[in-house]
Amino acid sequence: PADACRMELVDGRVIMTPPPGFEHADASGEIIARIRMFARAHKLGRGISEAGFRLRSDPDVVREPDAAFISFARLSEDQTPRGYVTGTPDLAVEVVSPSDSPRRVLEKVGDYLAAGAERVWVVRPATRTVTVYYADGDVTTLRSVETLTSAHADFAADGFELPIDEIFAG
Repeated sequence: PADACRMELVDGRVIMTPPPGFEHADASGEIIARIRMFARAHKLGRGISEAGFRLRSDPDVVREPDAAFISFARLSEDQTPRGYVTGTPDLAVEVVSPSDSPRRVLEKVGDYLAAGAERVWVVRPATRTVTVYYADGDVTTLRSVETLTSAHADFAADGFELPIDEIFAG
């Protein structure tokens, strides 16, 4: 049924996908927990999960990253939007599920970057990698022995570290 699916709006069309499985939820949960903890400790912004972002209007594009970070430069410290966030997060995180096509994942990356995201992480549990897409067009892939840092997230404070292995530790 439609209410059991995740939905995004792409160029005015509703795109439905099956709900994510355990591996996906476990990885995205670990990522958002780490982002939230670091962002709060350094008063950088808000870490959120599964919120809709209206990236473009007419035709509308509303994407729902698995995890996201919004700096206080984009979202004032006391602001909590009702409904969708208008605009893009600084960092959008997409955890790839078995039902995701590579083309659709790259379309999401393109939508976030075109709307002004500084970074997009594509997390692939099947290969235990994280690909970081930068606003300037650079792309880097980190493997299980490497660590995501503040530079990979575009955080305004140094010290963020998330070993890739810990995303998939389960």
